[in-house]
Amino acid sequence: MMNQFESLYTKAALIVKSLQNDLTDQERLSLNEWLAESDANQALYNELTNETTLASELAILANFDAQADWQKITNRINDKQSKTAPIVGINYRKWLSAAAILLIACLGVFQFWVSRNNRNSISKNSKHPIIDIAPGGNKATLKLADGTIITLNDSVNGFQATQQNVKLVIQNGEITYQSLGQDNQIIYNTVSTPRGGQYKLLLDDGTKVWLNAASSIKYPTTFSGDERIVELTGEGYFEVAHDASKPFKVVLPGIGRVDAIGTAFNINAYSDEHITKTTLVQGKVKVAFGSKTDFLNPGQQAQLFPSGQLLVLNQVDLDEVIAWKNGQFIFKQMNVENIMRQIGRWYEIEVIYNGPVSQETFSGIVSRDSHLMEVLKIMEEGGVRFKIDGKKISVY
Repeated sequence: MMNQFESLYTKAALIVKSLQNDLTDQERLSLNEWLAESDANQALYNELTNETTLASELAILANFDAQADWQKITNRINDKQSKTAPIVGINYRKWLSAAAILLIACLGVFQFWVSRNNRNSISKNSKHPIIDIAPGGNKATLKLADGTIITLNDSVNGFQATQQNVKLVIQNGEITYQSLGQDNQIIYNTVSTPRGGQYKLLLDDGTKVWLNAASSIKYPTTFSGDERIVELTGEGYFEVAHDASKPFKVVLPGIGRVDAIGTAFNINAYSDEHITKTTLVQGKVKVAFGSKTDFLNPGQQAQLFPSGQLLVLNQVDLDEVIAWKNGQFIFKQMNVENIMRQIGRWYEIEVIYNGPVSQETFSGIVSRDSHLMEVLKIMEEGGVRFKIDGKKISVY
């Protein structure tokens, strides 16, 4: 019996996923095979996915009392069984299967229908008509050593400038530096991303740096001496060019330092985050925060708490940590406030909480190219409500 209902649930789940356009190739094949088995299966599918039917049944399903109505059905079945012989035959079993699929799929389709209509409630709850908020993109400012400010975005291509012995080139949304010879004078550049911005640069030594929104990096245009030092605020992902003779050091002003030789790692040091996190993807790094130091191996994460406590987690989800760099939001059992901080930085919005904040956690994967409402669906389907007014979003 359990296998039978598992099979029915699987079919119902396929019906719901087909409505959401979320079927894999294998799932689509399984659904098509089931539809081809009989005209009855096709008719049932057509009925369940008919929008007119769904709309007319919405009020009924919304007021459905599962416990009370199931008890009524059970009582009737028991009463029938006590008075007559049970109905046996293939037609009855087919009817039972169809009814089970109908029940399960109707509930699933109903949930889909409600979720889709609830998404529209974001705009209905606003005082003004809502224009969905577009995602952030490649934009930043570059401050040269002489104080010149250059605005960076995807449209800035082919820009070149020479600073002392270094040639700067901006091409395809990326900054690169080319050394023109030896010079003992060290000059610094700073790249800063706004809320709603990100940017990538290639340092003089070949090190690649990705900056997340509301972040900055200060660095020498060319590295000299026996070490390479940069300063970071916010969040950055580093792929450090190997040079054993010149350790690479990331200074976090007022927090500490991360040392590496040749490695890939992510640092999240936003001032509005409760914990400063350094996550090692490849190689080896040393974290030094005050008197606390530790070494990380790939997959480990160092967490620095406001109290000064340094905790090292042995294995974290690297995909989740560097999702931003790969163009995604990946939320795994994350609470509302943590999610909204990420959303606020990327969509350049102010978040206002009305009343107690939900402590429920949410999971989901969404492209960072998505508009705001697409991201909010993850929490909205869990009962969190939003009202958007311009660049402000209220959370209920």
